[in-house]
Amino acid sequence: MGSFLLFLFVCAGCTKELKEIDLNKSAADNGFSQLHKDGCNLVTFDWVGSSKWTFHYNEKGLADKWVIDNGDGFPEEETMIYSRDNRLIQANESYMGANNVYLFTYSGKRVTKVTWSTSAAPDQQQVTEFTYNNKGQVTRQDDKADDIHTLMFYDRLGNTTRTDIYFGTDPYFSDIYTFDKPVRNALLLVPGIPFGFPFFGTGNFLNSRWFTSNTGLGYDNGTPIVLYNYDPSKTVFKTGLFDFPLSVTYYDNISQAPGYINLMYSCGGKGNMADDALPQSDSKMLAAKQPAHFGPMPLLRGSVQSIKEQIKKLRDQSQAIKK
Repeated sequence: MGSFLLFLFVCAGCTKELKEIDLNKSAADNGFSQLHKDGCNLVTFDWVGSSKWTFHYNEKGLADKWVIDNGDGFPEEETMIYSRDNRLIQANESYMGANNVYLFTYSGKRVTKVTWSTSAAPDQQQVTEFTYNNKGQVTRQDDKADDIHTLMFYDRLGNTTRTDIYFGTDPYFSDIYTFDKPVRNALLLVPGIPFGFPFFGTGNFLNSRWFTSNTGLGYDNGTPIVLYNYDPSKTVFKTGLFDFPLSVTYYDNISQAPGYINLMYSCGGKGNMADDALPQSDSKMLAAKQPAHFGPMPLLRGSVQSIKEQIKKLRDQSQAIKK
């Protein structure tokens, strides 16, 4: 995530001095400790009525707990473990009664391999290897044993514009984004997590901007089927300090219905940083019902069968909406 941090964030109420960094400078120049010295972090990312991410942070300001609740009664909880030099080396996952473990292997500062295992079958490991381009961006994630391959593409600002998932040589799902508005990526305020490891691709953690639109494609024998399609011309942002999003309204051309996101932040455990300095979220969003399909979220990792089930559910929901 470091090469995509393009700013210093110092929140109101934490310090009187507000600075914004030259966008041409690298995160290495700016420094991780300076960016988060006042402990300003993302606390919740709520796709209203669909899914909700909640983050907790340790005494160093690193994310040590991440709860992913898709509203199905089975929240997924990740507990992060860091090395002395603040690198994520292990995540313990609790999901649907199972206890799973992610182990992260590095070469220098880059994650080169993630090994996943479950307490139910500790000898059966899933290994995902990473390939980088000359810009240091992850372009492939390959699970060779299960023949699952993920390809990632980026724009000039380093935003992940597309993630394609293949089983063998067959495409199964494409996650496509645009980034037309200069709105900061709230996930940059989740220090410690190098990428969205429970998901295929980057999980949107590496982007410099928050997405303006999202399109999901499922494939039927190679033929793409549009599962959801958020219209960028109808996206509305409410932003606060340094153009971080407080709320986002999307419009899905498939369901012909709006979708809402609310985001909450905290500085040094002092509560929502939007209390005085930033506009409040629209209360109508809190009670809104979402379209029948999922929000624009990446697919969770898992077995080939579980991935197919996720995509089938999206496809069935999309077809039900069209009827």
